[in-house]
Amino acid sequence: MAKFYTGIGSSNTPKYILLKINRISRKLSKKGYILRSGAANGSDTAFEKMAIQKEIFLPFQKFNYNNSSLFEIDEIYFKIASIYVKDFYNESLIEQNFIARDVQQVINNDIKSEFLICWTRNGATNRSFSRKRTGGTWYAIALADYLNIPIYNLANY
Repeated sequence: MAKFYTGIGSSNTPKYILLKINRISRKLSKKGYILRSGAANGSDTAFEKMAIQKEIFLPFQKFNYNNSSLFEIDEIYFKIASIYVKDFYNESLIEQNFIARDVQQVINNDIKSEFLICWTRNGATNRSFSRKRTGGTWYAIALADYLNIPIYNLANY
């Protein structure tokens, strides 16, 4: 059975953390884990750089010039997002795509990631943290928390 983890975070991740993310991603790849991420600058691309097997979910084709073929988002991921993001349908359509993409980073084809590793400025590890202060990574953190998936924020280590 495949083993998945979610590797994501802020686009403003400090360089020393990006290097740590590279090492973590390489070690997890050697242990057979498959990365799920989203091609954003910073943490996402640092995880992707060293991952051997990966699923890179895009909010739209060629996001950040990424060539991943995983850019068509099934309706189920929008529905899941609307359950835990109260004002989901008040967001712009592009923002809805980003949030639904975040859902796929945590659960895809009914297979949950075993854990989520991230870096956010405020060290968020659950959905009670401020969405505004956490940034876009909050959406994946909130869903992982909702699904009882362990969350490791590198800002806390």
